[in-house]
Amino acid sequence: MATFKVESLFDNRKSEITEEVIAGGSNGAIIVINIGGKIDVFISCAWRLFRNDTQITGWHEESVEKTSPLVSGIKKLEGLKFVSCSFHSEFDFDLCFEGGFTLSVFADNTAKSRIDENWAVCDISSNKCYTLSNEYALSEDVYDDPQQLLGDPK
Repeated sequence: MATFKVESLFDNRKSEITEEVIAGGSNGAIIVINIGGKIDVFISCAWRLFRNDTQITGWHEESVEKTSPLVSGIKKLEGLKFVSCSFHSEFDFDLCFEGGFTLSVFADNTAKSRIDENWAVCDISSNKCYTLSNEYALSEDVYDDPQQLLGDPK
């Protein structure tokens, strides 16, 4: 399975603290999660956040204001320990955090989508980034410019 490399990156980060979560504003529903200062996770496809099987927020909620349900909900992950990652299909996965929080990610962007990627998992220390395209191709690239993944102009 092509996602084995991605899953193994998470295995090495268990008990790391979620240092930062970026969401809302100009990012909209795209979220960026930094785990332990060592992994950046970019999610531009559908996602939902649960706590003990109760939905907290999801990708389709209001995200402009910092107090919006999407932003305030996903920010609950900041400061929590990362527990595990499990792929439940080749491209969909759950990230689990302490306190019963689970972020479920669903790769729903297709070749006809206006968004080129579904998600990316980047290992800062090895300078590698694994990206799932909207054509469901997993690529391995150099991770030397995080702003490229956010689509920021140069």
